[in-house]
Amino acid sequence: MTMIFNRLLRQVFLPLTLGAVLGCSKTETEEVHPATLDRSKLVPVTGTVTLKGKPLAGAVVTFLPKTGVPGLGETDSEGKYSLKSALLSGVTPGEYKVAISYLVSAGGEPQGVGARSAMVQSPEMMSAKEQLPAEYSDLGRTKLQAGVQPAGGNFNFDIPATLEIPAPKSAGKDGEKPAASTKKGEKPAEANAGKKE
Repeated sequence: MTMIFNRLLRQVFLPLTLGAVLGCSKTETEEVHPATLDRSKLVPVTGTVTLKGKPLAGAVVTFLPKTGVPGLGETDSEGKYSLKSALLSGVTPGEYKVAISYLVSAGGEPQGVGARSAMVQSPEMMSAKEQLPAEYSDLGRTKLQAGVQPAGGNFNFDIPATLEIPAPKSAGKDGEKPAASTKKGEKPAEANAGKKE
């Protein structure tokens, strides 16, 4: 599914490769060319992604409709994201499956939208592994959903997964890492899926 997700990012964010939106079958998601997107129907969608209550920076948020162009965003240092559809701000109103992906390279660097959509993938991206459980990160298995209203909305997601968030390279002198790890193999509780404010 990671390969499909990476292909999705390249097709949406690189104008020269904007053919099909997703490598899924037409019964799951119909192929829609982003050039047919009616920008007047786009509404703002924002939110915050947290990991056990703490902001998760560098995660990629995908809102996948049954048909149409998906919305994509990347969380900042405060865990906040804003969705875009084919480089245009916003998404069309409707029901969405939501996936939150946190790919981290072997060197501990989160791989965001830029790294995933590059025509030639870097060694960091090639070594990256998904850190979040498939029930949140895999578009085919996610339990997360959101209903976007005609006015848009703010959707916050708290992921109760257990993982070690790598310290950013620009971390303080002591190189302290945020604490996020407990027992390995611990069954995560349900996320506050699509919690709307």
